[in-house]
Amino acid sequence: MKSVTILGHCNVALSIILDILYEKYNNAIRIEIVSNIKQEENKDRNIPYLNKLEFINELFHADWNYNADNKVYIAANGKETRIKIFDFFYKHYKMDY
Repeated sequence: MKSVTILGHCNVALSIILDILYEKYNNAIRIEIVSNIKQEENKDRNIPYLNKLEFINELFHADWNYNADNKVYIAANGKETRIKIFDFFYKHYKMDY
């Protein structure tokens, strides 16, 4: 089963990304959504995101084990937010996309 890591937790962006992944892989994919902020700090936390995928694990970055073999996506709509997420994970995990 293919594994994908999604960094950040913008529910609007997640809806789009998860829909694309479902269309491509159906349920033959395992997804980790890794948030760099606590959900109570997430301004999008009250916007639901719908998905059909069965294998989704949502977690805070401190509880995550980085796997360099996984394909990585950034879940953000705006350029500034994408840069913040990128900088955060580069600083904490030396991820160089």
